[in-house]
Amino acid sequence: MNHKKLIRLIIIVAVILSIAVIGFTIYYKSTHTSIYLEIAPHDAKVLIDGKTIKKSSLNLPNGQHTIEVSRQGFDTEKANFSVGKGHSTTLTVVLNPNSTNTMDWYDKNEQDGKLAEKISSKYFDSMYRQKATNYPIIKLLPHTEYTNSLGTKWTIDGQWSTSGKLLFVTITTVTCDDTLTDAYIKEARQYIKDQGVDDTKYTYHYFTNCGELKKYHKD
Repeated sequence: MNHKKLIRLIIIVAVILSIAVIGFTIYYKSTHTSIYLEIAPHDAKVLIDGKTIKKSSLNLPNGQHTIEVSRQGFDTEKANFSVGKGHSTTLTVVLNPNSTNTMDWYDKNEQDGKLAEKISSKYFDSMYRQKATNYPIIKLLPHTEYTNSLGTKWTIDGQWSTSGKLLFVTITTVTCDDTLTDAYIKEARQYIKDQGVDDTKYTYHYFTNCGELKKYHKD
């Protein structure tokens, strides 16, 4: 084989290999998802699908998986999760201490304390965004309206279930006058509307505070 043919063959092989690598990369990315782990304590044992994971990032085939996180002195956490569509996912777990030796772990261990705080902050931010999507009125809760003399006129808040569902909105008026109570309730409902919230999507429970908290009437 002469020199030119050899060069041509090398080029062809290189092109074929490049196409194969690109094709495999595209296929792999379409069938796997990048997973990032944020676990506290940082030295907890992590199992994904029964296999020990010792790094903070990995790629998993799309579909259902199971994660289990454990450490002596802490409650073990186990959960199912799914990945897909190539979108990267961050899994966060903060183990709860369950012994006298670890009860103040996050206070005494700065690295894990900061990590737990970061994870908890992300969790609550995520929960808030989800709640705000489902219940736009959450952006107004709680709210207190004052009189000119800085006395409380009325407050609005929400009653939530343990699963995070908004059960009803509470409007509490602070007055012993029935006429003012009615006026304050209308004012509070108007405030909600003025903020661009569709108040017809919620159930309201009304209370009046005249020395003690008591139910006034239900809408």
